Amino acid sequence: ANHDVGLTGLSLLAFMGAGHTPSEGKYQDVVKAGIKYLTDVQDRDGNFANPEVSMHTYDHIIASLAVIEAYALTKKFNLKKSSKQALDYMYSLRNPGAAWRYADTASAEMIDHPNDTSVTGWAILAMTLARDYGIDIDETALEDALTFIEEMTDSSGRTGYFERGGGVSRVAGTELTWPQSQSEAMTAVGVLCRIFVDPDMERPGNEDMIQKGVSMMAGHVVVQGNGFQEERDPEIVVKDSSEVVAKLRETF
Repeated sequence: ANHDVGLTGLSLLAFMGAGHTPSEGKYQDVVKAGIKYLTDVQDRDGNFANPEVSMHTYDHIIASLAVIEAYALTKKFNLKKSSKQALDYMYSLRNPGAAWRYADTASAEMIDHPNDTSVTGWAILAMTLARDYGIDIDETALEDALTFIEEMTDSSGRTGYFERGGGVSRVAGTELTWPQSQSEAMTAVGVLCRIFVDPDMERPGNEDMIQKGVSMMAGHVVVQGNGFQEERDPEIVVKDSSEVVAKLRETF
């Protein structure tokens, strides 16, 4: 129950992404009910989530994304107002001059690593989506967030969770089952953030780092459901990564 808001937001994004809106599609009633639930639980500060839950930042931002998308599809004033209030609350959770994390601000973990790529990536998506749909955003917050992503990315194109080029995060005890070396999830976040913020590739060095990140992801061993691992030819990786970057630019 602690994460109902975030899960509702994710579900709504899936439904709306598949073409179901509050007024169209087989699941329009589900979408309508989900949006009503989110706007009903939003408090006066704009927050959707339970602030007593350590990861409520994730829940709030994902719910915000869903409401922003709902506004884009309906152009209803109440959803635009809700979106702006949600963004304002999201900005209040940001570390001044930096990005986002989700832990208790008084914890030692936050003191050592006050920002992370994962939740900051969600925030960047929310801001760029709002910007694309004509909702005013805090441009300084967006710039600071992308600067953090750049700081977390090393010269090879790998983006770390809270350390430059440091790879992904793992829950204690799961490292053997899910080795860090076999995932570039944060690199994927970094690549998408760069595309969302700078789709025309006007930022110096941006396109080059996107290409490096995509090449790194494409070069990973492909692990199939039966455990079979397939190494990829380096020349094919370079060709595929170039095609992926072109497709991503066309899409976003």
